[in-house]
Amino acid sequence: MLANEETLLRWREASGPLKLGAIDAGVGAYFDALGKSECPGLDDVQAAARAAETTLATKVLTKEWVAAISGVSPPDSGRKAALELSFNAVRPTLRLPSPQDMSELSPVRMGIAALIGAIGGMLILTPLTRVLLDMRDVGLFVGPPVGAFLLVLAVWHSARSDWLRRLLIAAFAVAAIGEVWAIFTGGGILGRLWSQLGGRGSAFKRILLYVAMIFVLVIAKCRPKFDRQEHERLIRSAIEQWLDAAVLALGLLLEPTKEKTSANADAEANLWDLAQKVMELRSFPPDNLSAATEELFQELKNQGFEAGTESPKTFCWQAEHRERYEVFGHVEPGDQVIVERGPVVFQGTVRKKGLVRKLRERT
Repeated sequence: MLANEETLLRWREASGPLKLGAIDAGVGAYFDALGKSECPGLDDVQAAARAAETTLATKVLTKEWVAAISGVSPPDSGRKAALELSFNAVRPTLRLPSPQDMSELSPVRMGIAALIGAIGGMLILTPLTRVLLDMRDVGLFVGPPVGAFLLVLAVWHSARSDWLRRLLIAAFAVAAIGEVWAIFTGGGILGRLWSQLGGRGSAFKRILLYVAMIFVLVIAKCRPKFDRQEHERLIRSAIEQWLDAAVLALGLLLEPTKEKTSANADAEANLWDLAQKVMELRSFPPDNLSAATEELFQELKNQGFEAGTESPKTFCWQAEHRERYEVFGHVEPGDQVIVERGPVVFQGTVRKKGLVRKLRERT
């Protein structure tokens, strides 16, 4: 466990100086693909994330990163292509957060809504207080702030709710149509109340007011916007986490290659030593050949082979012997067999089975 922790720490420290440049490249690729839109859609964010991931993967597979993590010289073109293929198959997926919606209403449009609401409150409440309370001044005093408050409140909520905006527009449209109908019919069944509210002159003013309110509701929509600075901070954090995982994946892909190269080099060196000792056997005089053979067996034992021990020439065959021997002909448990060829055992593992046959079958 300690060796693994040291290896991970080494990979992290080696890639540390390169990480800042990779983060900047990934963030730049993301925002370049995202563009200057104040309200990017889901497709825009996904395309920008793919662009950032491609840039980061290319950056991590450069010779500087590979050399820093592996601790050896960069691989040749063939091994680099295999490394890229393996890394792209196991690399983590870059998951970036979507921009947080911070849509806002235009202050100018809210001011227009307050102005029209104040005018509307004065036009509607003044005649009502005169008719109902015989106090015209109350409507002039209370109407503007009440009208401004109600229309601003309606605009604020309707800007975030399409169905509420459509409902209010329909209500004001019906009110305007009712005023037009009253103009041509003289007020109908409510003619007396309509005439007390001002008659035709006041009706025209209210129609213009309703039209103005409909116009404010139509234009009073939230302006799409997101905090680019805060979003960039979140993107940098997500990319940094991706790089930590990518370093781990790349290190695991490079480490076996390094170990395998070292193991192959040791095996090759051992092979040359054995070959040299075998070729030297021919130069030994017959009297010293036995000692040279024992030296060769000792070298085999030093390298991990089971050598130098006398195996039985005959033994009673059992089922477990199949792990070390192959049989020639038909042999059943309990039969006496003779060893024709001994097994090759390296570091406790049978690398090549020996050969036995029934004792009675020999001629």
